[in-house]
Amino acid sequence: MFAEIVAIPPDAPDTMRPGARFTLREEAPLRVGRSSRCRLQVDVPAGQDLLVGIRHGSPHAWTEVGLPIPVSLSGRTIDMEVSYPLVDGDHLVFSTGLVLAVREQPLVVARDERLELGLTDSPDDANALAVYLDFLEERGDPLRRWLTSEHRSVEAERFFMLGPLSESARTQAVQTTFDARGFLSHVTIARHALVGTPGLFWHLELLAHLPVARVLEHLTIELFVGTAAKTVVAPRGTPGWPKSPPADLVIAHALDVLARASFAKTLRTLSFGVGTVDGELPAVPAGAFPRLLDRPLVSSPMRAQLTLVSEPVEGLLAPASVGWTFALTSEVRVGSDERAHLRLRDSAAPPLACRFVRRDEGWLVLADAADAETHHPRLRVNGRETTRRVLSAGDEVEPVPGLVLRFSLLPR
Repeated sequence: MFAEIVAIPPDAPDTMRPGARFTLREEAPLRVGRSSRCRLQVDVPAGQDLLVGIRHGSPHAWTEVGLPIPVSLSGRTIDMEVSYPLVDGDHLVFSTGLVLAVREQPLVVARDERLELGLTDSPDDANALAVYLDFLEERGDPLRRWLTSEHRSVEAERFFMLGPLSESARTQAVQTTFDARGFLSHVTIARHALVGTPGLFWHLELLAHLPVARVLEHLTIELFVGTAAKTVVAPRGTPGWPKSPPADLVIAHALDVLARASFAKTLRTLSFGVGTVDGELPAVPAGAFPRLLDRPLVSSPMRAQLTLVSEPVEGLLAPASVGWTFALTSEVRVGSDERAHLRLRDSAAPPLACRFVRRDEGWLVLADAADAETHHPRLRVNGRETTRRVLSAGDEVEPVPGLVLRFSLLPR
């Protein structure tokens, strides 16, 4: 087995390059850390080098001092008090942006644009998926194992498939929604993933080549949450980048990265958040995203509405039926209480399931505070449990199981 560099910190020296491979040995393990003996230099506490090699007859990662070290293993926090066994496909992710993948053989990537577009056109077509699985099997692409696995809904297994982004997913810096087939359908890169190290462009470059993101349709980058994020780190190899780059410069470079992404041809919605924009935004490169809907890259937070997508029991939400829309005011309450703006006709429903409120950063959905403190939160956005979320156009909110409301913004 060997360890391969998958990602490097934005300020890494030129001697550290993605794609470099290191054979794992028992007598001379790969040493990563700050000491002069390290093959790869990375910012970790002094004297706590990470060793990756063969131990007890199989691949392991360990330290010589057995103290906590800022590295995760495929989304699992490890304290290094013991050596950790490694399996094919594991990713060691350092907080500064260095990522090592453990592999038995070079990764095979099989692409067919026609088949992938067919998967997005007919997401429920079992025949289209079967043809794609046969295509992957013929070429030895390991993505097939995941798409046919019985563990596609297991969170730990999803972290494993997110590979270099697994730690960002664990910390909610990258928020992901998987569809039933095992592909990513929605991705949000949260505000705290954009600023500092490793930053926005590090995340975008990795997402652009992630196997489970090949047919991604919806991407939100929270550059604007009321105002634009500052101190966004430059794309690697970009000289003269300002310390606080203007939003149009950030968006222009992000569009350039995304135009080369594996999902550029399947992407339908792209948002850089909700806020007020000063000046003109860059134009989307012509032809780069053929399926991208004609929507503003930054949405106005002023006017919005909800559309009822589904409800578990007809007439649960009053007054409404599937397809019905409700214009949002500065605050809208959903619950079984008679004072709720959208009333749930269910005695088991909470008096206040959630609230939609307008703030400077845009529209938020908030779970009932009392329920959030004492129970597992009921509220879901795009299938993911939450207690607070800044909404983007197209987000689907589920206040109670089965009741789905789609959020959309209206012209000023």
